[in-house]
Amino acid sequence: MRLLEKEGRVKHSQEEPIRVAGVPVPQVGLAIDPIADRQRKLRRDIALKKYQNYTKMSRLFRDRLVSIGIKPIAIIPRDKWYEICRMLNLYYFLNVTDFGYVTVCCDPSEIQELNHQKLSQRELKRKLWPEYNNVRHRISGPSVKIILPEAPQEVQEVLVKVHQYKGAKNTDESAYSGGEEYIFAKVGVALDENSFVIDDDIGIKPDGKFDPIVFLNTHNDPGVTAIVAQYGEFNLEKQAVETAKKIIYRDF
Repeated sequence: MRLLEKEGRVKHSQEEPIRVAGVPVPQVGLAIDPIADRQRKLRRDIALKKYQNYTKMSRLFRDRLVSIGIKPIAIIPRDKWYEICRMLNLYYFLNVTDFGYVTVCCDPSEIQELNHQKLSQRELKRKLWPEYNNVRHRISGPSVKIILPEAPQEVQEVLVKVHQYKGAKNTDESAYSGGEEYIFAKVGVALDENSFVIDDDIGIKPDGKFDPIVFLNTHNDPGVTAIVAQYGEFNLEKQAVETAKKIIYRDF
């Protein structure tokens, strides 16, 4: 008995003739589906174009960052970075405001209800970000303030440059883009649940040994992530960065 393919079709030799109702009809030609062949070629062409666009964008992005003194730790496809964060159960947030506010994944009425519940920090985080991120809710909506550990001086210097790059579009664009096309980027942070606390006005501080990863995402496709800072010795976050550094173009 011949083995079935995943699609439920019987495997066949490319030398076999087409069969109509199971009857071989040599004059119809060999068993090469022209539509399937065109689809395969189209998929190859799309994959190649996607690869070329990503390669071009990642190189441009790296050059822009290096030009203002930011040396990326790793540059990888955005979806790959999100995949690493999910694999390691890291929270990842985009558009953290200058005052530390992050959009949450629930309605204002739900936040009011949570305020009346005596939840631990861990329970509250799971309620506010059930999928460990705010990527789908990053533009607007209810927000909470998060507190992160203080960064060492060398990391703070990098973050100052990140802030300058983020503001370049609204100020002197040429100062940060080498006079060429500006690459709009969103600043994000990835962290273990112990790396941050939700501000509840009772003075809880995050554990200093659990420290965040700061990254930049290109705004438009192809999505490129540049990891620009990671401090601390927590193994999970170090593992995320080391995994990202091993991602190369063939993994795209």
